[in-house]
Amino acid sequence: MNPSDRQMIESLFAGSGEMPARMRALDWSATQLGPVEQWPQTLRTSVRIVLDSACAMAICWGPDFTYLYNDGYMPLIGVKHPAALGRPCRDSWSTCHRRLIAATISKTATSPLRLARSQMIVAMWVAY
Repeated sequence: MNPSDRQMIESLFAGSGEMPARMRALDWSATQLGPVEQWPQTLRTSVRIVLDSACAMAICWGPDFTYLYNDGYMPLIGVKHPAALGRPCRDSWSTCHRRLIAATISKTATSPLRLARSQMIVAMWVAY
C-alpha cells in the first residue's frame, strides 16, 4: 500500500474508539466493499459521519448490505460484535435481513423489529 493510501485510511477511520481502530485494522479488500481507496466518496463521507456520531449508527452498504457501525452501536449488536464488521447484514441479522431489503426497496422510513440480541429478544424501531 502506498503512503497516500495509508494516510487516506488513517484519516477516514480517525478516532480513538474501538470501531475506528477495528476499521483501520480490517483488510477491507477481503470484503464485498473492496479496497478503501476505491470506495465512492458517498460511502467515505457516510463512514465519517457514523464514526463522528455519539449516537448509535450503522451503515449497510451495497447489494449485500455490508455492515459498518460505530462504538455507540456495539451494545445494540451485542454478541454479534465484532464479527459483524465488514460482513453482509444477513450474516448478523438473518432474522430481519429480508425486512431490511424490503424497507430499503419501499423507502420505508422506520420499522419495528424484534431482534435476537445477547441471548434475548428485544423490540426496537429502526430508521433506514
